[in-house]
Amino acid sequence: MSKARLLACAAMVAFFPVSLARAQEAAPETARDAPRWGADRGRNESVAERVRPEFAAPGLELGAITVRPSLGLEAGTDSNIFYEPSGETDDVVFVSRPRIEAATTWSRHRIALAAGLDDFRFQDSSSEEHTDVYAEAEGRLDVRRGSYLLVGGGQSRRAEARSAPDTPGAAAKPVRVEDRHAYLAGVHEFGRARATLRLEKQGLNYKDAPLISGGIADQDIRDYTVTTLTGRLEYALSPDTAMFGQVSGNKREYEIKPPRSTFNRDSEGSSYMIGVNTDLSNLIRGEVSVGYLQQNYDDPGLSSPKGLALEGKVEYFATPLTTITVNGRRRIEETVAATASSFLSTTFGARVDHELRRNIVLMAGAGAEKREFEGSDRDDDLLFADAGARFLLNRRVELGARWRFERQDSSGAASAQDYDVNRFVVSATLRF
Repeated sequence: MSKARLLACAAMVAFFPVSLARAQEAAPETARDAPRWGADRGRNESVAERVRPEFAAPGLELGAITVRPSLGLEAGTDSNIFYEPSGETDDVVFVSRPRIEAATTWSRHRIALAAGLDDFRFQDSSSEEHTDVYAEAEGRLDVRRGSYLLVGGGQSRRAEARSAPDTPGAAAKPVRVEDRHAYLAGVHEFGRARATLRLEKQGLNYKDAPLISGGIADQDIRDYTVTTLTGRLEYALSPDTAMFGQVSGNKREYEIKPPRSTFNRDSEGSSYMIGVNTDLSNLIRGEVSVGYLQQNYDDPGLSSPKGLALEGKVEYFATPLTTITVNGRRRIEETVAATASSFLSTTFGARVDHELRRNIVLMAGAGAEKREFEGSDRDDDLLFADAGARFLLNRRVELGARWRFERQDSSGAASAQDYDVNRFVVSATLRF
C-alpha cells in the first residue's frame, strides 16, 4: 500500500479524537464488550448464540483466570474425499479436537488465549491423514469508558482442502499451509459517534507437496503477505440504528517474483463502503453495506479487477425459538491459476436455527458461491447445503449430528473439475 493511501485511511479516523479501532471481523461482541454508545446492539439474541447457563461448563477457576478445556470427537462418512468428477472414493473419517481456552475475569482489561488441534484419521486413505494445530492470543486495554485497544495474533498449520482453487490435483497428499497473523486495533466513542481503526498483517506459507507420479509440486509461488488498514466511522441515528462509512486499503506482496515466476503478482487494493446496522424491536438485527472495490496488480500482464463491493448479515427473529439468517459478501481473492490475477468471489446464504427444546437445537442452511477468474477463461459455481442437530445432554456433554452437501460446476477453457460431495458426521463434545 502506498504511503499516501495509508495516510488517507488513517486521516479519516485521526480527524476525530480516536486512538485505534476494534476489528470489524472479530467475533460477535459479548455483553461485556457491547458498545456503550447511543446504538445498542444487545437487545436481541439469536438461537445459535443464546447462552444456556444450565448447560454451560463451569470451567476451572485459577484465581482471576478461567480455563476451559474441551475435547470433541467425531466419526463420519465422506462420499468423495478426493473431490473427483467420477469414480469417487469414499471413506470413513475419525476426528479428535482437543482445545483449551483461558481468559481473565478482571473488571477492566482482558487477556484471552486459545490453542488446540484437529486430528483427522481415515479408515482406508492414509494419504489424507493430517493434524492441524493452532494458537491464538488477544489482549484488551480499557483506556476509558467507550475507548479501548486490542492487540492480538495467532499461528496455525493446516491441510488445504482438496477443493481449494489452486491446490495441485495430482498431489499425493494435501498441501500444508502455515498462517501467521497479527493485528492492532481499537475503538473510541464520542457522543453519538464511534470511530474505529485496524491494522493487520497476515502471512501465508504453502509447503511443497509430493506428486502421485513422483517428484514435488513446488508451492513457493503461492507464498504472500498482506497488510491491511481499515478505518470506519459510525453515527447513531437512534438507539437502535446507525449509519457508517468504511475505507480499507491493502498491500499484497508475493515472495517469488520474475524470473522465478511468470508474473509479478504484487498488488495494492482498496474498498469504500457505506452501510447501516440496526437492532429493531424483537424482529430484526443486522448490518448491510455496499460500495466499490479494486485491486491493482503491478504486472501489466495481469488483469486488475474492480466493481461492486457487498457485505451483509441480517437475522430475522421469527419467534423467540426460531432465527432466520441471510448473509452475502463480494470480495477479491488471490489465485495463481494460469494467467488469472485473482477471482471475484460472490457468496449468498441462508439458514434457520430452531430451539426445539431448551437443550435441543435444530439447524438447516443453503448457500451458493460464484468465482469469476480475472484474466482466465474460468468460472466456478458452488452450491452448499447442510442440516443438523445439537443435543445438550448436561453441562459437560454435547451430542450432535450433521449432514453437508457440496457441488462445484466449473466452466471455461481453463475450468477445474466438477464434483459432488456428501458428508454425514456424528459428534460428542466433552467440556471440563
